[in-house]
Amino acid sequence: MRPFIISLILFFSLSLQAQLYYSPTYGAKANSMGATGVTFTGVDALFNNPAGIATIKDFSFIASSELRYLDSDIIAFGGGIVIPTNSFGSFGVSVSNFGLAEYREQKLGISYARILFEKLNFGAQFDLLNTSIENFGSKLLATVEIGAIAGFGEKFQFGFHIFSPAKIQLLENDNDVNSSLSFGASYCPSEKVSVHLQVQKWLQNKLDVKLGVDYKLVENFSLRFGASANPAIYGLGIAYSINGSLSADGAINLHPILGATPSFSIKNDR
Repeated sequence: MRPFIISLILFFSLSLQAQLYYSPTYGAKANSMGATGVTFTGVDALFNNPAGIATIKDFSFIASSELRYLDSDIIAFGGGIVIPTNSFGSFGVSVSNFGLAEYREQKLGISYARILFEKLNFGAQFDLLNTSIENFGSKLLATVEIGAIAGFGEKFQFGFHIFSPAKIQLLENDNDVNSSLSFGASYCPSEKVSVHLQVQKWLQNKLDVKLGVDYKLVENFSLRFGASANPAIYGLGIAYSINGSLSADGAINLHPILGATPSFSIKNDR
């Protein structure tokens, strides 16, 4: 299985029309909900939309890992912290890593977000992207992310997120960092249920439609599920609140060709 996965990674990374994604992990919460994180608020937003960290009231952190396709040699991980201020918004730092000896993507993000109006958050992130490819060496690139989240009434939120709006090139022959644009909405009909819908377009890929649901079974325990259309990936997850702010998320995703990817996150979200 490992040689097959390595071949796929290297083929899509080095082909003339290859696009580099720089999304080692969305976090277990987003993974379980079809990667519908564009309206997430709290520390999970570090991996999904920087605007979402604007609502954090105290120091928060997250650490997340994925075992890609149940292969112990292909582990993706990410971590980050958020430091809010009283009047100047929230600042965040995140790091993530994906790959193996033959190919590796690493990302460092420095983010800032603030509440512009009562129900409108804006955020931006500066990214350093490092790519290491066997027989090609390493290259460091810089780009940005921009996002916003707006609330309408008590039950609806809308968000958008842009990753790398300008074209940046890793190698010659159009081997570029892939840009993406995401729009999404969430609906909370009650305190126990939230439904998330997201549309995402990577620059040279087909449009992807995603759906996620979060259902709180009891006070400290939630069940989550989701799916994306292109490719058809299905997710299932659970969340357990250890105390008021410390919680753990677990998820598993099923890819139609490559199989299962479990993920886990621990976070202190305030």
